[in-house]
Amino acid sequence: DRKYLNKINKNISVINLKIFGKSIYGLVPVIKILYYNFKIDFNVIFSNLYRTNSYLLLIKYFFPNIKIITSIVTDPFIHKNRYLSKFYYLSNIIITNASKNVDHINEYFNVPKNNIIFIPNGVDLNKISILKNEFTPTKKQINPLKFNLLYVGSLRKIKGVDILIRAFALVKEEIDCNLIIVGNGNYEQKLKKYVRQLKIEGHVKFLGEKINPYPYFKFADIFILASRNEGMPNVLLEAMACKLPVISTNTGL
Repeated sequence: DRKYLNKINKNISVINLKIFGKSIYGLVPVIKILYYNFKIDFNVIFSNLYRTNSYLLLIKYFFPNIKIITSIVTDPFIHKNRYLSKFYYLSNIIITNASKNVDHINEYFNVPKNNIIFIPNGVDLNKISILKNEFTPTKKQINPLKFNLLYVGSLRKIKGVDILIRAFALVKEEIDCNLIIVGNGNYEQKLKKYVRQLKIEGHVKFLGEKINPYPYFKFADIFILASRNEGMPNVLLEAMACKLPVISTNTGL
């Protein structure tokens, strides 16, 4: 992403792995990495994409001197039975952002615990404090006279927004409230159709993706995350940084 280039030390080479302007995950970036290896002769690779992680580990057979650092930031259980996951033991280091994942990575992928590093997610409290006051959502977006439930994140099946909508339909029968959904994703149209089926479209608002979502945290009453699987979600930390109470599913095994 170009907006981060000015933060990178000038002595670091930046290789764009996009093909025809699009991000391609998996084997293609690995081929490009191997090509650049002959030109640059680097000795450490860090990757945090599941499929690319797996292919990168295969090159250890051909370039055993290259150190490979991978990361697992979701529940490792969802990768447990995938064929490519069996190569995770070849990682020199695996970084994870959830303490519970250390035991699971050790158990599922036969990775020694000494090779697993737990680094928890963090948020910039000062930055959030400034951004949450950047603007005031319109009454059409968040009605201050209502009790407002908020979800911020991608609209994918794993995020469980359908579970949230189903629960909201029950709560709405007892409490006069609205559900505010900030974000986008490939599940969006299915979710909107589900809202119509439940006949609660007057109480559910899809606001789309927002560059600065923090003012919505500030003016909501409760933040809800109903994910089917998570590692350590930043969005919960961000909600709490805005002093917003949270309700979350207890994911993981």
